[in-house]
Amino acid sequence: ATLTVKPFSSIALSWETPTAREDGTLLELNEIDSYIIYLSYAVDLPEEEIIIPAALNSVVLDDMPPGDYQFAIATTDTLGATGERSEVILLSVN
Repeated sequence: ATLTVKPFSSIALSWETPTAREDGTLLELNEIDSYIIYLSYAVDLPEEEIIIPAALNSVVLDDMPPGDYQFAIATTDTLGATGERSEVILLSVN
């Protein structure tokens, strides 16, 4: 018998800090409260939201099982308003 163990993967995400709101007005760095990463894994599972502090513009997600992922990100300001999501990023982890 043969047993093959496939290790889980790490996924690194990074983004540029936005400088404008959706309506085009200036978004100062100190007005950003956090980022929300929207993560979907497999069609039949619910979407996850991962909150990232405003001081960061990257994150590493560890122990990700093989599969197809969808990611999007949005910015939340200090007043609690969350902007539109970014374009969806598709990723297959083998």
